[in-house]
Amino acid sequence: MSGRVSYIIAVILLLLGAGLRVWNFTTLPSGFHEDEIINIRIAETAKSGNIEVFYDLGGEGREGFYQITLAFVTSMIGGGTLGYRLLSLWVNLIMLAVVYAAGKRLFGAVGGLSAMGLLAVNLWSNLLSRQVIPYTMLPFWVAVVILMLSIALPIYKRRRKRGDNTTIAAFLGVLIGISLYIHPVGLLILAFSSLFIIFMLASGQQMSRRRLSYIGFALLIIIIMGMPYLISSLRNPQLGGIDRLIGEKATLTANAVLDGISALGIRGDANPLHNIPGRPLFEPVALVMMIIGFLVALRDWRQPRFALLLIASLVLSPVFLFSAKVPNFLNYAASLPILVLFFGLGITILMDYLPRWVIVGGAGLLIIANGFWTVQDLFINWQNTPSVQATKHYRLGQLAAYIDRTADEYPTIICGWTTNQSPTSSQLTDAQLISIMLNRKDSFNIRYVDCYNALVFTNGGETQQIILPNPANIMEAHPTIRAWLQAGDYVQDIHLPPDGVLLLNQKAELEALLGQLTDPVIGSKVSYAPEAGGSSEVVFNTPISFGGNVTFLGYQLVNGQDYHPGDIITLITYWRTQGKVPPDLRLFTHILSDPGASPPANTDILNLNPRYLQDRDVFIQVTYIVLPTSLPAGQYQVSIGAYQTTSDLRLDVLDNGQARGTRIFLQSPIRIQ
Repeated sequence: MSGRVSYIIAVILLLLGAGLRVWNFTTLPSGFHEDEIINIRIAETAKSGNIEVFYDLGGEGREGFYQITLAFVTSMIGGGTLGYRLLSLWVNLIMLAVVYAAGKRLFGAVGGLSAMGLLAVNLWSNLLSRQVIPYTMLPFWVAVVILMLSIALPIYKRRRKRGDNTTIAAFLGVLIGISLYIHPVGLLILAFSSLFIIFMLASGQQMSRRRLSYIGFALLIIIIMGMPYLISSLRNPQLGGIDRLIGEKATLTANAVLDGISALGIRGDANPLHNIPGRPLFEPVALVMMIIGFLVALRDWRQPRFALLLIASLVLSPVFLFSAKVPNFLNYAASLPILVLFFGLGITILMDYLPRWVIVGGAGLLIIANGFWTVQDLFINWQNTPSVQATKHYRLGQLAAYIDRTADEYPTIICGWTTNQSPTSSQLTDAQLISIMLNRKDSFNIRYVDCYNALVFTNGGETQQIILPNPANIMEAHPTIRAWLQAGDYVQDIHLPPDGVLLLNQKAELEALLGQLTDPVIGSKVSYAPEAGGSSEVVFNTPISFGGNVTFLGYQLVNGQDYHPGDIITLITYWRTQGKVPPDLRLFTHILSDPGASPPANTDILNLNPRYLQDRDVFIQVTYIVLPTSLPAGQYQVSIGAYQTTSDLRLDVLDNGQARGTRIFLQSPIRIQ
C-alpha cells in the first residue's frame, strides 16, 4: 500500500472517529457523574491559583495535570458540557492519529490503519472522549510515548539520517515526566520506558555516542520533572501515586486473569458508566487477532519493535488483570493503544499466509461491523440505560440543555439555589450542578433562586421560564411562593424531563399586588429609624429606596401580630431592583424592644443569588424569625434593611436621595403574650 493511499484512508478513519465522537457531543450524556464533578471542581480550584501536585480528596490524593490543563482550556472557551469535555475529545482524536503513526512505523501501513480503525469505532474509546476524567489522557500518553521511543531508538538496526537530535529526546523526557502528574499509571509508563531502554542497551543494539547522550538527556529531564512529584510523595505518602498504585487490593487468581482477558472479546465491564453492561471491550474476532499479534511478538521478542510492545503490555496489563474489580474498563484505558497495535500486528502477519485482499477486506468489514455495533449501543442503548441516567444527573443535564436552547428567548429562573452555598462544599446543589453544565458565558437572562422561600419576577412579571430540578419544589415551597408557581404552565417537550419547566406570566397579578402594597391608604407603612430622625408616630408609604439599586415595596405578616415565646414569625417582603445590586446582598430582620439595644431575635437571609439580578426584577423573600422561649412579654418593633456580607456594610435608606439611616421600622408591632 502506497504512502499516499494509507494517508487518505487514515484521514477517512480519523473523520469517522471524529464523527462518532462529536455527534450529540454536549448532550450524550446530558450530565456529569460524581467523579467528573470532582475533576471540574478541582479545575475551578486551579483557576483560582491553587496549583497542587496532589489534590487532597478527603485523605486520597489525585494528580492535578489533567485538571490544571482543563482549567486552562475552559478559561479560554468556557465550561459546560462542551467546554469541560473538549480536552478529552482533543486528546482522544490526536491519540487515533498517533496510534496510526506508531502502528505504521512498527508494522507497516496496514498494521497502523487496522489499529487506528478498530480504536476509532471502539465504544469505550468513544465514551472516554465524552468523560471529564484523567483516564482520557492515558491512551494518548501511552501511544505517544511508544511512538517517541520507536523514533528515538534504533528499532530497525539502521542509522537515522535525520531526527537524531535533542528535540525528540527532550519531548520524550517531558512526556514521561508529565505522565507522573496525570495518574499513578504514569509510574508504569516510566517503568516500561526505562525497561525498554535497558533492553536496547543490554541486547547489544548498535547506538552511537550521540544517541546515548540524547537518552541521557531525556533521563535528566525526567529526573528534573519528577522531583516535585517525589518530594510531594515523601511529604504526603498517603496522597502519592505509589501508595494508590500498590495499595489497591489485588486479585492474584487464575480466574481474575481469565476474566480480564475474556473482557477483551467475550464479556466486559458491568458498570454502565463505562459500557453497555456485559459488552466486551472489543469482540471475539478482534481478540483472536490480538492473541496472534501477541504470540508473534513473543516469538520474535529479540526484535526491538516487538520487544517494545511486549514490555509495555507486560508492565501495564497487571493493572487490569489483577484489579480488585475485574473487569473494570477504567483499568484498560492505558492499554488501549497496545491492544489495538497487537491487533494491527495480527492483521499484518496474516497477510503472509492469506491473499492480501482477503485480509484487508476482512479487516475493513470487521471495523465497519464494529462501527455499526457502536452506533447502536452508543446513541440508542447506552444513553437510555436507567442507571446511566441516574448516575449522570440526567434530569439536570436535560434541563441545562434546554436552558442553552431557550434562555435567549425567555428570562430563566433556576430553582434549587441554597443560601451560603459554597463552591468548596462537599455537595453541590442542583442549581450549582446545572450551572456547570450550561454552555453559556452570558448569564444575563438567568437567575438563581431557591423557589422555596424566594421567587424572582423578571421584567415586572412578564413571561419567564422556571426550571425545577426537583419536581417537589412546588409542593415544598412556602404557600405564597407555591401559589405563584402553580399559576404557571408546564412546558411539554420530548427532550425535557416531566414537570421540569414552567412558563409563568404574572404581570397583571403582580401589578395588582404591588399596587395594594404601595397604596397610600391600605398599603404598607414604615417609619425611619430613630437615629435618622424617625419616629413611630411619623409613617411613610412604600416604596422606600435603598442604596445599591434596591427598593422596598411592601410586606405581609403571615400570622398577624400576636405571638408567644418560641413561636416563629413569618414575614414576607417584596423588593424591586433598579439596576445591578451588590453581589453579596443580604436582608436582615430584627425584633426589637428597644431600637437602641441588640435584637433578642433576628434573621439575616436572602434565598436567591443577588449577583444575577437585573434591572426591573421584583423578588419576594419569605423570612422566618424564631422567638426565644425566654422572650419577655410586651410589644416589639420589627426593623428591616439590607447589607453586604463581605464588608458588613449596610445599605443606606434614601429619602429623595438623602440618607435616612440604614434600617426602617414596620408599622405593625409584634405583641408577645
